[in-house]
Parts: sequence; structure tokens; C-alpha cells
Amino acid sequence: ENKVKSVRVLIFDHATGACLVNQILGGYTQPATSGTPWSHPVLIPGNVQSFDFYFVANEASKTYNLTTALQGVTEREQLYTLPTLTKISWQPEFMPKLAEGGAEEDLIPMTAICPNVSIDAIKQMLGKGTEPDPYRFLATPTERHPVRLTRVLARIDITMPNMIANSVLGDPT
Repeated sequence: ENKVKSVRVLIFDHATGACLVNQILGGYTQPATSGTPWSHPVLIPGNVQSFDFYFVANEASKTYNLTTALQGVTEREQLYTLPTLTKISWQPEFMPKLAEGGAEEDLIPMTAICPNVSIDAIKQMLGKGTEPDPYRFLATPTERHPVRLTRVLARIDITMPNMIANSVLGDPT
């Protein structure tokens, strides 16, 4: 349920909403322990003072394929207006499991947003800002796992047999 196969990063100019970076992170590997899971830096063009970072994992899920829509994003507002991204149909029977014949599993898309991160905050984090030693982005410099992905359209079934068996309509207990 929490396997990550790919991660797309979308970086927007916080002031204008223009998309500066929209790419699958190169060299991604899901770390078994702590360490750097991406081996290639992302180049951020322009003289921007504050950024909005959006992360989408497992966009190419067989059930929820978001790749085409995400590739076309050029403005932050599109993430909230494109029907392909805002009107994702609920698949109540979807379970992340191996396909028939032991084929690759269908993965759950996950997202994270880190808005309004200033260039000064990034400079104060690890790194020097050179190609061999790039700035590191952390949601906060003190967290061990700084970007926390949230499952998209996850379903949780809860059964409370004692409550159901003894329930009376309108009874607050």
C-alpha cells in the first residue's frame, strides 16, 4: 500500500503560479533506510524568491493514470481546475495487489504539497547551491522524513460491532 515507484515534482513560482519544473525525478529509488533517494538535482530557472513544491507519486497507476494530465500542467491553477485531476472517479473495489499471473502491482497515487518555500530557507538547508553540491529541499530542516505523501482516494473500512448491535436511531450513546 505504501510502495512508491515514481515521483513527479512540480515547482511553481509562488507569486505568479507559473510552473518552473514539471518532471519525473531522475534516478529515484525507494530507500530501504535513511539516505538520499534521488540521485539527480532539479534545475530551477529564473530569479524566483518563493516556491510551491508539489509531489505526485505513482501517477501511472493502472487504475488512476494521471500522467497525461500532469505532463500538460503549466500553471499551478490547473491542478485545481483540470477535470482529469479534480474529478477522479472513485473505484470502491480498487485494492493495490498483484495483477493476475503475478504481473506488476497496481499502485496507489500519493501527493504532497509544500507551499511558499523561500529561496532563503532553501539556502539555509544543506548544500552549497552548485551542480556537484546542490541545495537540498526539506519541508523543514529538522524532520527526518520531510516530504510526507498522502494516499489519493484511499478507503478505510471500520466495523464497530458493539455500536451497531446496540444502536438506536437518535440515541447519542
